[in-house]
Amino acid sequence: PSSRGVTPLRWKKAFYVLNPQKDLITTEATFKKKFSREEGWRGVCGEAPSKRDVGSALEDHDLYVYCGHSNGSRYLPGWEIRKLRGRAVALLMGCSSGRLRTEGVYPAHGIVNDLLIAGCPAVIANLWDVTDKDIDRFCESVMDLLKNGRSLNESV
Repeated sequence: PSSRGVTPLRWKKAFYVLNPQKDLITTEATFKKKFSREEGWRGVCGEAPSKRDVGSALEDHDLYVYCGHSNGSRYLPGWEIRKLRGRAVALLMGCSSGRLRTEGVYPAHGIVNDLLIAGCPAVIANLWDVTDKDIDRFCESVMDLLKNGRSLNESV
């Protein structure tokens, strides 16, 4: 239990997308065994997820972990994400995965907005480019804390 009264995630209800473009060899080596050994975890590794996989990950799981380039919106676009009834905390571990775009006088927009509009309770993402080594260390640390019952706000 969290000291701040925030309920920890149900660790055994997670979905992951790992190295969908097949070029993050070190990231895949770091997480493939860890993810596949977790009881109740489902996911894809070394291949692109289907739209159905991503939609189900956001609606039917408590945690969605994306370890790939950018934010994964190529697998399920924002306009489709907004139609979901999201419940998963989204951990988007790609370069600039949380960067919002601006276009003229219109409000900034991006996948973070789309996930929150869909109902996802939280999104952890990167605002700028990072090395895969650094983001892997961060992701591993956050996930270790979550697995050990720490709340999301304590884990980041």
